[in-house]
Amino acid sequence: MCTNFFFNTTSSRVAQNRRRYFDLPNTSRTYQTIPMESNSIAQELTENVIISRGPWYGTRHTQMMLLAAGVFLLALSKVYMSVCIVAMTDPSASSNPDIPTYDWTDKNLILSAFFWGYWLPQLFAGWLTTTFLGPKWMFVGAMSGCSFVGYLIPSVAAGVGSKGVLICRFLQGFSSGFIPSALCSFFGKWIPLKERGRFLGFVYSGGTIGVICSMFFSGEIASSAHGWPMIIYLHSTFAMIWCIIFSVFGHQSPDHHPTISLEEKMCITDNCKDWQNRSTIPWKRIFSSMCFWSLIIAQCGESYGYFLAITEISNYLKNILKVDMQSNGILSALPYFSGAVLIYLFGYISDRIIESRILSVGGTRKLFVAVGIVIPGIAYIFLGYCGPQDAPFAVFMLVVGIGVDLAGTTNGISVNYLDLAPNHAGPLLGISNQFAQLFSALGPFTVHLLVTDETSIEQWRTIFFILIGIKVLTATTFLIFGSGDIQPWNNEIELLGNDNEEETL
Repeated sequence: MCTNFFFNTTSSRVAQNRRRYFDLPNTSRTYQTIPMESNSIAQELTENVIISRGPWYGTRHTQMMLLAAGVFLLALSKVYMSVCIVAMTDPSASSNPDIPTYDWTDKNLILSAFFWGYWLPQLFAGWLTTTFLGPKWMFVGAMSGCSFVGYLIPSVAAGVGSKGVLICRFLQGFSSGFIPSALCSFFGKWIPLKERGRFLGFVYSGGTIGVICSMFFSGEIASSAHGWPMIIYLHSTFAMIWCIIFSVFGHQSPDHHPTISLEEKMCITDNCKDWQNRSTIPWKRIFSSMCFWSLIIAQCGESYGYFLAITEISNYLKNILKVDMQSNGILSALPYFSGAVLIYLFGYISDRIIESRILSVGGTRKLFVAVGIVIPGIAYIFLGYCGPQDAPFAVFMLVVGIGVDLAGTTNGISVNYLDLAPNHAGPLLGISNQFAQLFSALGPFTVHLLVTDETSIEQWRTIFFILIGIKVLTATTFLIFGSGDIQPWNNEIELLGNDNEEETL
């Protein structure tokens, strides 16, 4: 059986060793680190193994549903202030005259504060996740912190003012900044290779749906008698509930799940090519990798455009297209609805392209990056020339531009960390986000500097052209230097021994 499964007796020995690990979780182990690219038998483990797809619905699906819900709430925390800040400074926003409003001139600084905080922990978040807490408790702790600070915002706004809200949003961003690395570590442990596009599409669609719900319902809630404070209270409450559920039903890895079947465990660990227990992070080789630097640059361009869109789309609709407060939230949500659908659709298509060997993994990623640049770029050019009389066309361009942008970059850039180094996906994303979040915070700050008259289409046109230039430049770097191949510094595997007996291949 083992010989048939692994095609040779030597690799069968590894399979037997792995089964001993699954059956005897308390067995003492010793480790030996070897470079996979220099070992022909290790190559056979990744190239010649017949992989079972596992059950059609298994524990990995449940974990991905929980992660999608967490990403949904993370997206809410990023976006709801873009609607709240409009309602907080508009006395006519709510039907309840008792809802407090403020005359603040630093709205864009408040919007960017979250992303400055989000940037700060990125570099060490991946290291902390990998070395100490693990992805589960890192995710729970970060979400809990963000929720707690959210409860304070209405009181701080009344008692301290805009500077207090700015500090609260900074703290929320700091807490949330630990989540991406935890999420990417989860992906590396739970997602089989051939399901990578679909699962990532599903989980990241949760974030896009979060943006939709925030923009759609936030406008409705802000204009109701409950006013803008209820937006914040609802998010914090739902996030706390999720933390409790995830603490009970979420698990660090297949090895930690108490009811996972052996079939599904083997399916996940073999497909992930990441079945060692521990790994030393090869910092020097990571920072000397050109394909990783091209991914960082592409991520910077993606983050700049994404956060510019989610923070400023409400202002564009209100001041250029003259959309009222209630319709603003609904129309702001439409581009993200298309994004949620296209992210999963593009993920399915990318998996099929790779499985059918129409393109390589790297070629597939570059294809979707190109699609995510060309089509949105055309849409953004049109948006720079639209006025109130062109509102339906402008909304259509927003739907097409942002939707394709999200889907293309998710399936071209976000998934590429797992392509390069599934063992180190969390730290890689943390390093990349350390740079990318600087650019994301620059989006609202650019508007703050250049758009002195929010009703001027000429000034907004400048913003759109800057956005196009940044995205084209960063994406071109990835198209030239990017890769979909697993990197040599990822493939250091630890072999399992028993009773201080060291086993080697």
